[in-house]
Amino acid sequence: YYYKKLPFNIGIDKTIKEITANGEEKNITNSKLAKLEIPESKLASTEVIVKYRLVVKNTERIDGKAEIVDTIPAGFELASTNPTYWKRMQGGKIQTEVELKVGEQKELEVVLKWKNSSQNLGTIKNIVEIVNTDNVPKYADNNKDDNVSSAEVILTVKTGKEIQNDILIKAGTLGLTLLDVVVWIDIKKCQKGRS
Repeated sequence: YYYKKLPFNIGIDKTIKEITANGEEKNITNSKLAKLEIPESKLASTEVIVKYRLVVKNTERIDGKAEIVDTIPAGFELASTNPTYWKRMQGGKIQTEVELKVGEQKELEVVLKWKNSSQNLGTIKNIVEIVNTDNVPKYADNNKDDNVSSAEVILTVKTGKEIQNDILIKAGTLGLTLLDVVVWIDIKKCQKGRS
């Protein structure tokens, strides 16, 4: 009998699933790097929630499991809506374990809330890592390159003047009112000129 050692690998990929500011979803064009500009006048009252998508895949030929650790970056904390399968660890980390059959993949989610402060602006990187794998024959993971993944959010202050919609509406209404007065005066002048 001849036995061949089968390959074993579990990998992970992290992307940005959604960003909301005060409940309003922002458009994301790049799932690995997203930018959010917060108006200076609203900086103190803005609540930012970032949802990350983690895809864990068993890409080889042995069933196994992986221990996954996500490092919560400075300036963020776990949101109240973060899934309960994550366990808190020391040092601002959360941990979970995933079991995968050959060819299987599972999607996880991490939901973080921004700690509202001008000190917490800039490029903020969120890193996830497979720290341990296991399988019945006790084979090592043969590809460590896909064991770490990250995504970045850039939070900046939007400078420049904000023009609120209600101000524009009021200015437009005032302009129309003035136009009505000018037209009314012109009509009165025309009527006086005829009499």
